Amino acid sequence: MGEKKTGGAKHSADYRAKQKAEAEKLGIEDVTITMPAGIKKALAAEIKRHGYRQVQELWQDMALSWIAQDHGERARRLERPDAPAF
Repeated sequence: MGEKKTGGAKHSADYRAKQKAEAEKLGIEDVTITMPAGIKKALAAEIKRHGYRQVQELWQDMALSWIAQDHGERARRLERPDAPAF
């Protein structure tokens, strides 16, 4: 038989369940990005410099800007001489 949850634990579990249900309703999913510490540090500086409060805001704005470009511009930006180095 499972443990009985305390009031605080039950509240926390209910809150997490509501958050998960809301994310599913809105089609939101978590994405994990692994990057070198130097890039993360530079990105954090840009976030601060441009007035973003959360990295999520920046990622969403960058994604929307990317999507808004026409196909030719996206292709041009992906054609980098050093791309195979990645």
